[in-house]
Amino acid sequence: AYLAELPEIDLVLMVSTFWFYPELRSFPELWIPFLRENAASSSAKLVVMADVVTCPNGLGLDDEPNEVGPQAHGAQLLGFAAADAVAVELSEDKPWIQRLFPALPVLPIRFVSTVSPLEECDVSPFSARKGLIWVGSAHFDNQKAVEFVARFVLPLVRARVGKEEGTLVVVGGGTDAIESLKGLEGVHVMGHVSDVAALLALAKVCVSPTLYGRARFQTKHLQALARGVPVVTTERGSLGYHLTPNTTHTPHTHTHTHTH
Repeated sequence: AYLAELPEIDLVLMVSTFWFYPELRSFPELWIPFLRENAASSSAKLVVMADVVTCPNGLGLDDEPNEVGPQAHGAQLLGFAAADAVAVELSEDKPWIQRLFPALPVLPIRFVSTVSPLEECDVSPFSARKGLIWVGSAHFDNQKAVEFVARFVLPLVRARVGKEEGTLVVVGGGTDAIESLKGLEGVHVMGHVSDVAALLALAKVCVSPTLYGRARFQTKHLQALARGVPVVTTERGSLGYHLTPNTTHTPHTHTHTHTH
């Protein structure tokens, strides 16, 4: 009703994160037909903004735990085909989309929420921090990642640096319900917290091994780096940062490290 009352619409941006809700139709499916027919928006440019491209070239469909992958992948491609342009988080996604849709403009645009500039963040002295931190919600892919850290990485860290320094803080909605983390020595599961930044400022290293699931720009790495916390991740987790795998990257002015 609101859109129908506007005299003219030149540009429409629609975020496509529908794969969280596979039982619902995507925003492009819901809105593009109406926008094309509505007099005020019939000549508007429609841009589908995909912060996560479900399965580039169909790869990874077999890794999905259920039917969500193929359904979301098909719906996303239909949305791309109906749009005037596509905005993606990862520049790595641009070539293959343009192979599928040669006439479709693909714009690498950073549009997920970010963090305040470094000078506005409280950064604790590195010597005053201890332990590892993992940040993320408890969806399927993240559960596999944090289980890997807790069961296989943390014991190696504890053997090297001792029990006091060898701790893992797990932060994120739903993580307190992950049964496999309960009772593990050195693992402190916080669940949802209102101030993640305060916990990041206390950690020596942010561990974020993106092992499964859809490739996407990991904003939580920015949150850690902005607070002086080194980030250890995988090649998949470093997408969008324009880094070289198997190397350590240290900005000139601050000792932040992002490694594979």
